[in-house]
Amino acid sequence: MHYHFLPSLLTPLTLSIISLICARSHHQASEQDDTFVLPPFLGYLMLGIGLFLCAVPFVLPGAAGDMSQWRFFLIFAPAWGGVFLAALYFFRYRVVVTDTTLTVVGVRRHVVSFEDVVDYDVIVGRGSELVVYLRDGKKLILSGLLPDFDELVGLVNSHRAIPPPGQMDTPE
Repeated sequence: MHYHFLPSLLTPLTLSIISLICARSHHQASEQDDTFVLPPFLGYLMLGIGLFLCAVPFVLPGAAGDMSQWRFFLIFAPAWGGVFLAALYFFRYRVVVTDTTLTVVGVRRHVVSFEDVVDYDVIVGRGSELVVYLRDGKKLILSGLLPDFDELVGLVNSHRAIPPPGQMDTPE
C-alpha cells in the first residue's frame, strides 16, 4: 500500500488544527496594558516533538543502523536542541502594549515608544505578520499567531503618533 499522499494531506490538516487552537485563545487585558502571548499549546507541542526526536534512536529498532544508539542520539542533537530552543522561544514570546510603549519580548527585549512608530503594515501570506516601522529605519515584525491579532493591529494603529501635516512619516 502506498502512503505517498499522507504528508500532503496531514500537513495542512495539522497546521489548520494548530491555527484553530491559536485562534481560540485570547490576550490578557488590564487597566495598564494589553499582553499578547502565544498559546502555551505551541510550546508544549514543540517540547513533545523534541522528546520524540530524543527517543527515536532508543525506541525505533534499527533506526540507528550500523552506529551505536548514543552516537545516533548525538548526531541528531542539533535537531532536537533546535526544537527545544523553539519551545523556549514560544513560551517567552510576548507583546505588551501600554499607552506609551510597545514591548516585544522574543530572544531579546525591545521597548519602543509609540512616538517612534511611523508606520505599520500587515503582511498576509502563508501567515500574517505585523511589521512596525520605526523612526530610525528599523522595523519590528510581530507574529500573526498571536491571539487577537486584529486587535493588536488596531492598538498599534490607535497608539502610533500621527505626524504633523507636511512632514513625512517614513524614516527617509
